[in-house]
Amino acid sequence: GNLRELRNTIERAMLRAGDSDTIEASHLDPPSGGAPPPRRDASPCPTPQYPLPDQGVDVHDVERSLVLQALDRTRGNLTQAGQLLGLNRDQMRYRVQKFDLGARLEQLRNTRRGTGANGSAASTSTGGN
Repeated sequence: GNLRELRNTIERAMLRAGDSDTIEASHLDPPSGGAPPPRRDASPCPTPQYPLPDQGVDVHDVERSLVLQALDRTRGNLTQAGQLLGLNRDQMRYRVQKFDLGARLEQLRNTRRGTGANGSAASTSTGGN
């Protein structure tokens, strides 16, 4: 319980910290009963509304899916994937670890580099002369 609560508190603080490399006291949860501090990087645009299905959703699965989609779209580039999700590179690295996506990230990076699953360069021969 306490470790999970600490992990969740740190994750929320990382989100509130935005692009900052440092978590400050203002990024932490207020004492119980208080309202959370406003985000410094709050967008002036209204937040898009996503309809909640009647049966509900698993937020963990939704977040994992969004991270995977961003990584796939950017072929494993953490900085670009983070930009799609409004996160910085460190926040993306945290999510790759959180969702155990290291193997998928490496696969995408190998594809981008033109190497196969075993790390060797992809063959470019046409198969005959």
